[in-house]
Amino acid sequence: MKKNFFIAIFIATITISLFSKNLEIDKKIYDKYVQPFGDLVTAQETAQEKVLKKFKWTSNEISKLKIEQDKKEFLLAKLEWFMARNYILFDDPQTMIKHYKDTKTGRFTILKKYYKNSELIIKYDESSLKRVNKLIEKKYESSNVLLLKSALYGDLCLVKNLKFLIIYGPKVDKITSKVLKTEPRNLTAIMNKAAVKIYSPKIWGGDHQKGIEILNKIITDSNFKNEPKQLQLAVYTGYAMSYGNLQEYEKAQKYCNLALKIFPNNIYALGVQELIKTKSF
Repeated sequence: MKKNFFIAIFIATITISLFSKNLEIDKKIYDKYVQPFGDLVTAQETAQEKVLKKFKWTSNEISKLKIEQDKKEFLLAKLEWFMARNYILFDDPQTMIKHYKDTKTGRFTILKKYYKNSELIIKYDESSLKRVNKLIEKKYESSNVLLLKSALYGDLCLVKNLKFLIIYGPKVDKITSKVLKTEPRNLTAIMNKAAVKIYSPKIWGGDHQKGIEILNKIITDSNFKNEPKQLQLAVYTGYAMSYGNLQEYEKAQKYCNLALKIFPNNIYALGVQELIKTKSF
């Protein structure tokens, strides 16, 4: 049971309908409006009031687009998820390290104390989830919709009460396998698989060497360099955490440097760097 709860932090699940429809989003539109906001949040270089202002402006611009309403809903849902992530990111490397230590020992129900604002995380994630559920009701169950729902469930499992975790924890560990059945090279889904191995306690299936093997499938994919910066960050910090736990500190630092090259002020990556420096995995 606890293992399923932990996996909920990284992965979420719903059944993929045999009659599902694909929701294709114009990459140019996504890259113009949503991805830059995600980069802004992850970079952690902008004052909070400016992040909120940018969120409101982008929401308004998306609402004015002359595209199908369902596509607008997905773009707005993804934007709201990024806004929720803004409040999950840590304030300083030491907070990240404390969070990591509690994660490593399975103390998941207390993790929300490390985040900036749990109420706002819930607010934006639940609004996003409402949009995603409406899309799923219309049979839009393609990987982009499902993987967004998985991320939302994962976030909410971190900050909501134990009842939510009990209800949704057991449901959320199948989506990655479901997506990979239809899209075996979906790099986000593969990353979810790697995250379970990298961040789970050993007694619950954690295996850093196995995590590295899964990450190798991502980094050797010809599309990796074209993936969003957030995924590249997750891959590089995943390598760094795995090699750090295996006490291969030079390799850990190599990948941490690659993460910091993308987002020099990202607190998570800076926390990983401190763990490497102090050899305190």
